[in-house]
Amino acid sequence: MTRHSKPSKTAPVRSKKDELRRTLAQLIMKSDAPAQMIELHFWSRETGVLDVVRTFVALNESVKDALRAFLKLARDARTITAKIDSAGHLIMSAPHVTETFAQAAYLMAKPRNGHRGRIALPPNGGEERHQNGKRAGKAA
Repeated sequence: MTRHSKPSKTAPVRSKKDELRRTLAQLIMKSDAPAQMIELHFWSRETGVLDVVRTFVALNESVKDALRAFLKLARDARTITAKIDSAGHLIMSAPHVTETFAQAAYLMAKPRNGHRGRIALPPNGGEERHQNGKRAGKAA
């Protein structure tokens, strides 16, 4: 077929949609994780998910790290709450994150044996007690 000739009536006509389907099928077949690619497709159907992903990818690395850490510490996404205050600050919280930071703050605030935050002792100061409640002395 030359540049000025009409397409043959027997040549298959492919639409952009057909080309896209063929390209996606090839990507999935060549992928090391085809199940994850299909899962991504289903997630992308959720309203706003693609916008969130695009925004996340564009974030500064330190912001991404903070979000990843928060989400990992939260453990259960259903426990996360979020609000925007009148100053425009996003405030996110989750019980497990609060608990984790409270424990870390406690351990870091209590110097033990000349080391701040290196030795984790129980809240009773490391005192062991017998079953009858009498003090047995400091833990070793």
